[in-house]
Amino acid sequence: MNYRIGVAMVMVALAALAGCSNAASRAGSDLEGGIAAFEKSPATTYTVRYVPQLLPSGCAGRYRFQISGRGEVTIQCRGAMDTEEDDVYTAPAPTHRLEVPHGFTIDKAAGENTYIDLIKQDGKIVVGGVR
Repeated sequence: MNYRIGVAMVMVALAALAGCSNAASRAGSDLEGGIAAFEKSPATTYTVRYVPQLLPSGCAGRYRFQISGRGEVTIQCRGAMDTEEDDVYTAPAPTHRLEVPHGFTIDKAAGENTYIDLIKQDGKIVVGGVR
């Protein structure tokens, strides 16, 4: 019986990790968690921090972070040399809980965090900036 419970727990953990299997999925998950915390908070501003990770399916070097007005988060890993192709990961942003008035794009150095500034405006949570 204990063996089956252990296997079930491992399967649940693997399923949870599969939901965050690339850089954009992790950024979307970070946003989702930040929104949940912000909704419970009396604060009018809140900053979500995206921490780039190499594995799984992340960026080894510099990257471009984008959040579109259409509700997509895109992480574009920049090739180390001009001849290398970029890896691009896209995932939906939690737009059912978040308003993105226009797209934001920022280029980051390898390992540099991205900060998404959220504000409460007219009863909604809105992306105020990305830095």
